Amino acid sequence: MSIMKIVNLGILLLFCLAISDIHAQTAMNFETKPVAYRAGHKVFLRWTLGNAAQWRKANSLGYNVERLENGSTNFQLLNKTPLKPITLIAAQKYGTKSAVYTVTALLQQKPDPKDKNVPDDKELYGYYLLMSSYNAEAAVLSASAFTDSTTIPGKKYTYRITVATIAQEKQTASVVIVQDDNKLPILPTVEAEFKEKSVNLEWNIKPVMDDYIGVLVERSTDSINFSTLTNPPLLTSLKNVNEIEIDTTKKMMLYQDTNVLQNKKYYYRIKAVNVFGITSNPGAVVSGICLPDIRTLPKIKSIDTLAGKFVVNWTMPDSVKKLVRQYEIRVSETGNDSSYKKIFTFLATKDSIEAFDFKPSPSNYFRLRAINKKGNQYVESFPYLYQLNDSMPPAPPISLNGIIDTNGNVILVWAGNKEPDILAYKVYRSFNDTETYALLTGEPVSEIIFKEKLPLNQLNTDIFYKVSALDNRYNESALSEPIRLNRPDTIPPAIATLLSVKLNNNKSIEVRWKKSFSKDVLSYALSRKAGDDSLATWTEIVTPSASDSVYMDINVDPTISYVYKIQAVDKGGLKSEFSNERSYKAPAKAAGKVKILSNLNAYSSRGEKKYIELNWNINKQVSNNIREFWIYRVMNGNEEDIALQSVIPGNATIFDDDDVRENTRYTYYIKAVFKTGGSSDLEKINVDY
Repeated sequence: MSIMKIVNLGILLLFCLAISDIHAQTAMNFETKPVAYRAGHKVFLRWTLGNAAQWRKANSLGYNVERLENGSTNFQLLNKTPLKPITLIAAQKYGTKSAVYTVTALLQQKPDPKDKNVPDDKELYGYYLLMSSYNAEAAVLSASAFTDSTTIPGKKYTYRITVATIAQEKQTASVVIVQDDNKLPILPTVEAEFKEKSVNLEWNIKPVMDDYIGVLVERSTDSINFSTLTNPPLLTSLKNVNEIEIDTTKKMMLYQDTNVLQNKKYYYRIKAVNVFGITSNPGAVVSGICLPDIRTLPKIKSIDTLAGKFVVNWTMPDSVKKLVRQYEIRVSETGNDSSYKKIFTFLATKDSIEAFDFKPSPSNYFRLRAINKKGNQYVESFPYLYQLNDSMPPAPPISLNGIIDTNGNVILVWAGNKEPDILAYKVYRSFNDTETYALLTGEPVSEIIFKEKLPLNQLNTDIFYKVSALDNRYNESALSEPIRLNRPDTIPPAIATLLSVKLNNNKSIEVRWKKSFSKDVLSYALSRKAGDDSLATWTEIVTPSASDSVYMDINVDPTISYVYKIQAVDKGGLKSEFSNERSYKAPAKAAGKVKILSNLNAYSSRGEKKYIELNWNINKQVSNNIREFWIYRVMNGNEEDIALQSVIPGNATIFDDDDVRENTRYTYYIKAVFKTGGSSDLEKINVDY
């Protein structure tokens, strides 16, 4: 196993696993784990401890670095005083945004068990290991790294790290042996994709990820002076957001540079750094230019013959022409995309006309392809049909459809003509299908969609549209079949008038009204409420059709008074204002309230479960008409504090109140609410608890 692999397992995996407490013991037993890297006469050391508690204690005691030379049996102390982390004040000279300051701040931070937002020691230790792993200076100043510059190249040394002032029997100090120099492996090849506004870099870090902890991406505009784009480095052990590891032999690292200018050449390379702060030699340089994509299509204006040659005349903005390397003329007999063949190529130095030899077919569909300077992108003109004598118009468009929204916005769509020489379409409109249609499109439209906005204050309720097709020879088709659209209705209908409300055969209530005079009325909405109940709300009970002017309300109780009102509803769903109200007044002899409950009793439970139970019998004459019971409660006779305690189904005969306390008088009021909208008198019972 390589040195860096030991480091990655000992440091980064310890962080990613949130520092397992496997090594924690009741009595503190310090366990140090060193790793080393040798370069010439220098040996770089890094170490970790068994868990966060050991780390916290060891920071206050300090560390000793000891060395054993080959042939000797005694370890030699290399540091004069125990190595301890610097203070936060001392770290300020490196800048409050530096890795040194950040790492020192983590050391100074103390966990707070009462505050869940403050990380505990295990989390702090993990953060510390991560931050110090890619900054060697921060590791040295926080007492987890040391450099021995007094070695002789090629000589064998053994190192161990111990916690100062702790007896040897109370700590386990692993050793690390060094002799030969360590070599950093060659970096992988970087692949670059130079796009219009960004550069995408990727490389396979898998072969060297055990040797490096981070990667630095560098950029230059002259291939000599490079600047770093990634600070801190990109960590090799963390997954990229877009990483999909299907191939286990690869682990792709990605970087996107969006701070680029078009038409400017950039050079990129990567360096890698290990946990000892040693940076590799730069990898191979990759370079390229971000060129803008061609977004405007060339447009063929004409194709004619001159002196036995074909001549193409096209247009393209000058700002786009400079992006083109060359043009291709392609032709097809059928116009199918897959059937075009290249017949002529010319450089972009030409302006807008070019002559070429070509033996035409009866029908010839031409396209002009513009290829960008990188050769990896192109755009093509729309097909241009060349026919010697074409006086036949295309077929009328079909499948014309459209909608109008409530704001008057019109959208028309239709099926595109199948003729390959279709150039564009024209749209016509009329407010009467028998009158002349007016052209709406000054310039023909190339798309199969058309939009316009109509004023809503016009009186016409219907609008008619037709569409024609235009080919490349400007032969216009006949007009399509019309489409009829209804203008959005924003004006509600006129108010209807209630004429009478009366009882019919002592079983139903007859409601009559005078219809709204608006022509677009589709239906009516009749509403009703109980007349004797001040708390009753309006309920829409029926929606008669526009032809109706009378309704027999059979779902009523003749002993209850009712109030009615009505609205007119038009085809657009708009409702008129409510009409006048008309009432049915129940006869005095029928208005008396029927006693609903009998045998109303109460039971008090004072055991482990405290509650008051109310129970009753329901009058069978009205039981089927009860929708629900409303139960109110008053405490100690304070009627001003009466409160609705519960609403229970109309077939219930028991109610339990478990929100009670001793030495309290409770007064309960029960009211039945009928399905027809009325309600009974309140029935009362007192309970001393």
